[in-house]
Amino acid sequence: LWLPYQFLGLPFLGTLQTGLLYPLNFIYFLLPAPFVFNFNVILHYALAAFFTFLYARLLGVRVFPAFIAGLVFGFSGFLMAHKGHVSMVNAAVWLPLLLYLYEKIKQELRLKHAAFASLVVAVQVFAGHYQICVYTYIVLGLFVLYYLRGIAKNERVRFLLFTVGPIFLGSLIA
Repeated sequence: LWLPYQFLGLPFLGTLQTGLLYPLNFIYFLLPAPFVFNFNVILHYALAAFFTFLYARLLGVRVFPAFIAGLVFGFSGFLMAHKGHVSMVNAAVWLPLLLYLYEKIKQELRLKHAAFASLVVAVQVFAGHYQICVYTYIVLGLFVLYYLRGIAKNERVRFLLFTVGPIFLGSLIA
């Protein structure tokens, strides 16, 4: 839990980029690091593709085009260019899942989707690269602003609470 190679030493808990509290990094405590590193990279690219597939299916895209959409995002230039920046990739893969949950909030206005979105926001912060989180919040903010007009007037406050709330609650959890 201590990094002796910087300055006079740093606690891993005090540096966000190490991702000490990121749930998918706990496997590093169980298995050899080289194996886990490769597994972790493959897992996150697969998660990026799967979450994009889910989001595309929710939007009404047929199975094969949704599969292609997942492959396109999962192997996008951004994710591939940052293979060496593990914390960036770990944080970026959660964007399609958050878009999926926000779309569910827009369609159903149920608290459970906002609660799940809060947990995903916290996991994304724990991934260790907050700049990607900020980019995600910008995308989600544009999503909310775009769809706010289409929400019935009596449901707009609820929609705003269920979409802005997860960012604040997820940040508090993290």
